[in-house]
Amino acid sequence: MSYSPFSLDALQALDAIERRGSFAKAAEELNKATSALSYTVQKVEEQLGVTLFQRQGRRSVLTASGRLLLDEGRKILVAANLLADQVKELDTGWEPRLRLGLESTTEREPFFQALGTPLAEQLNLEIDIQECVLSGGWEALEMDRMDLLVGAPAPLQKGFRTVSIPPADMLLVAALTNSPGPLPCRGIS
Repeated sequence: MSYSPFSLDALQALDAIERRGSFAKAAEELNKATSALSYTVQKVEEQLGVTLFQRQGRRSVLTASGRLLLDEGRKILVAANLLADQVKELDTGWEPRLRLGLESTTEREPFFQALGTPLAEQLNLEIDIQECVLSGGWEALEMDRMDLLVGAPAPLQKGFRTVSIPPADMLLVAALTNSPGPLPCRGIS
């Protein structure tokens, strides 16, 4: 196997610098010294023989070469995280992370009560919950940004397996501008 001119840490540094817009903010996010990030980027630039960032005022902006490295590098970071998750899953028999989408009109209380069971059985289970509106949940499922969607109407797209959940009573609530809080509207269920 040949030597790679950059490490996962270097790719994580590039990602943080680009997302945060500066070396200092990225260093804060990664709990590293700014000089350590600068050194990491400098070493990658030297080994590849390219410039990855250019200064625009106080912001660090990716060059075309830097953009290519980061875009493809993010795929490597996702693959590395997936591999780590698969190893943990094999070892424990549980998926380490569950990405759930919750339709905005779904009652929260029964949903969070149901989450108590897997969390009680697997203390290391990480659950990411994203609120979804309209068909955003189906799009997130299709783009593999979530594992399970709860409370969404039947999909327009084909290829998804759905299970109906019994309807729940809903109460329409309206707030008046000078009232101390929301007032329930009667007769709507």
